Amino acid sequence: MSHDPFRATFDEHCGSVRRMLRRLGARDAEIDDLTQDVFLVVHRRRDGYDPARPLRPWLYGIAARVVVAQRRRARRKAELPGDGAIVAVADRAPLPDRCVELKEDHALTLRALDAIDEERRALLLMHDLDGVPVPEIAGAIGVSINTVYSRLRLARADFQTAVDRLSRRQR
Repeated sequence: MSHDPFRATFDEHCGSVRRMLRRLGARDAEIDDLTQDVFLVVHRRRDGYDPARPLRPWLYGIAARVVVAQRRRARRKAELPGDGAIVAVADRAPLPDRCVELKEDHALTLRALDAIDEERRALLLMHDLDGVPVPEIAGAIGVSINTVYSRLRLARADFQTAVDRLSRRQR
């Protein structure tokens, strides 16, 4: 049996790509298709990947672009990301009012993330949600560590501004 590096990459990173896609706002019903799209891009671009750089941020960038493309397609079909999401209710689930509040918070977060520049959003999600260390991000995108910190600061400020603006609009 021959060793297939693509298959090994898929096996090792499929779960983390699925989590990335969820964190980027993909709906559960889209996760399988979007995961496949990410790995199609990985397969097509594998010759251009620099193995001296960490793989995870590269995958994250691809996942972010795949989700953005999906959102654009959804907008063309007059769908809004996050619409139609079903809030699971279990025996110990929050009360219905709390479920609605959580769904609204989730939608607000996704809209605020959408308002952030794609590059900054990817950095924010990679670092703050996925815990990718700043030096690893800097190496992956080819900028200095200080530049990553600066972009993270700007991304956080952009996110807060978007949340504040959207919250005022909701009231």
